Amino acid sequence: MGTLFDKATSLTTLARAFERVSANAGGPGSDGVTIDEFDALLDASLAALHSDLRDGSYRAKPLVRIEVRKRGGGRRPLAIPCVRDRVAQTAAGMVLSPLFEQEFEDSSFGYRVGRSVAAAVDRVLYLRERGYLWVVDADIRSYFDEVPHDRLLALLHDKVADDQLVALIKTWLQQDVLDKGRRVRIDRGVPQGSPISPLLANLYLDAFDEHCERKGLRLVRYADDFLLLCRNRAAAERALEITEDALARLRLALNDQKTRVTSFQHGFTYLGTTFLRSMAFRSQLRDDDTSSIDKDTVRPSPSASSSPPPARAVTTPGRNPHSHRGDLPSTAPRQVRPATADKPDTAIGEALATALANPQPTTTDDDEPPPTAFHDPLLRTLFALTPETEIRKDGEQFIATHRGRRVRAVPSLHVDQVVVFGGTRMTMSALRFCLDRDIAVHFVSRSGRYQGALAPPIERHVALQRQQLARSDDPAFRLRVAQQVVAAKLANCRNLLLRKARRGSEAAATAADRLLSRQASLEAATTLDEVRGLEGAGAASYYEAWTSMVERPFAFSTRRRRPPPDPVNSLLSFGYSMLYANAVSLLHVVGLHPAIGFLHDTRDGHATLASDLMEELRAPVVDRTVLALLARRQVTPDDFVTDSGAAPACRLTDGARKTVLRAFELALNRPVRHPDAGERCDYRRVLALQARRMAAVIAGERDGYEPFVLK
Repeated sequence: MGTLFDKATSLTTLARAFERVSANAGGPGSDGVTIDEFDALLDASLAALHSDLRDGSYRAKPLVRIEVRKRGGGRRPLAIPCVRDRVAQTAAGMVLSPLFEQEFEDSSFGYRVGRSVAAAVDRVLYLRERGYLWVVDADIRSYFDEVPHDRLLALLHDKVADDQLVALIKTWLQQDVLDKGRRVRIDRGVPQGSPISPLLANLYLDAFDEHCERKGLRLVRYADDFLLLCRNRAAAERALEITEDALARLRLALNDQKTRVTSFQHGFTYLGTTFLRSMAFRSQLRDDDTSSIDKDTVRPSPSASSSPPPARAVTTPGRNPHSHRGDLPSTAPRQVRPATADKPDTAIGEALATALANPQPTTTDDDEPPPTAFHDPLLRTLFALTPETEIRKDGEQFIATHRGRRVRAVPSLHVDQVVVFGGTRMTMSALRFCLDRDIAVHFVSRSGRYQGALAPPIERHVALQRQQLARSDDPAFRLRVAQQVVAAKLANCRNLLLRKARRGSEAAATAADRLLSRQASLEAATTLDEVRGLEGAGAASYYEAWTSMVERPFAFSTRRRRPPPDPVNSLLSFGYSMLYANAVSLLHVVGLHPAIGFLHDTRDGHATLASDLMEELRAPVVDRTVLALLARRQVTPDDFVTDSGAAPACRLTDGARKTVLRAFELALNRPVRHPDAGERCDYRRVLALQARRMAAVIAGERDGYEPFVLK
């Protein structure tokens, strides 16, 4: 059957490609040859093109830079190939489009078969009728000019098993451009005006579409112009944060001047349709502003994506599709201005607005996205992940540098705690600043082992901590608290096992029965050692079931933590360290001393109460996340390395750590019901509420500790 390159360069495909190029009309390129002139010697022209492509002598001619007028005002720059190159690109698009179409998401409407502006508008109306009334109205900044060639070519190599065809596309990406007498080499972006560009643009953004789908977002995208439709404003603001993260991973960013959070109530315009409350206004004529090629010069060749030209639709004649977008300040971090927000009158007001609009935790990496957070997270966390990164203080913000290069600035208003991984560091001025601002700094090894914390002063809660110390010397009090904590831990572990049992795991069902027996025995325990013994026996049964729940290519035999010998144990230890760090921070907030606990023995260097507090949440937050990471193939054996030594330790690679950390952040921010909250909240708040329950019991304000058990 031949390779994809053979199909794309066959005389038959080239002839069909010319028919499409001819149907789209358009002017000549840098060689001055018109479509009519090419057509006059068609057989010879196609034969020469076929021969040049096959014997490797083909060279793309320079693009011609022109500007065309938009109907809504302004100018759009285009880079036009010559007719010969348009035919070759169209042929390649005809061969590749069916291959890529199998993977493209339903949320993408631009330059695709059977999809159009009208279809995108219909999708928006469909979602509105189903209660998605808040909107992230977004645009990617200079998308066609910013696509990085290295990542796009790597993606092509992954998707297209044909080096010759990828090499041909590379020549089109890196063509010279003639611009007002100057010859300029393209080093990034996909040229607007080239027939292959729409297909490549959709291919590069497919990962963004998939990310939005995985997050459950309702996306409608036409090229670089997209909407995210949500049920409420808080969800829209979370969606905007997710979007920024996904684009950052692709080395892209939102266009601040064309991005806002709004609603159907306040109105917005998308693809030339103005949506206002229950109404949508369309015009008879519309020059699609997202089209890569203007119809008066060289329109997008349908062959590049095998799709018809965009359907005409939308607002008042001549209205720019983006004319109703709000103006956003180009600051970092960017403020999200709601449609009804008043402009702050003072610097303090602006700072508060920024803090409220950007509550997400973040990393110090410039190219890597921060973990997505629940709206208004309880502990906004700055993670220092990449080796050779340094965090320093500059005024009221933290500055992250990597090998001396500034990569990110984060206002201190956005940070409640800092987690510093091995290989990264903080300056002394930054550490002192954290102490002054009551920002806890946690230190974690590269393998994920918790090493310690620089915590704010705790002398402000001396009375409560004296009561806590006295309670720790009361055997009856310790026994009651330990019984409740272990009962909740076993119940939540059993809850996870039952989920697996419902999916056919006999080992999980057997272990769940054993845990139920251990729970029943807890009430009869008369000593702390008996409680600990029941906990140990329950944990043994629980992890025994994991041997069948963990699927290949991974394996699990037993729980070992010092050091973790395999990937599954490494993931568990990493997750427990993150949960432990959050427990330490929240205990400081409540006023309890993290080192004075009740279930676990007190020892130097160990935050015993933090260990007590996290027992209830190990299964729903960490264990569930680890099993999901393994089941979804979000980590592979290649994401782990084993350090040499007397006791080899398995740890995550630096790159994989970001993926896993993001998953744990999502788990901590997962909504759940807690009786004290009165509504759904996230697991980090559950941890804080349990700390407050513990403080109330210690202070004698409650009769007994009530643990958190999933219903």
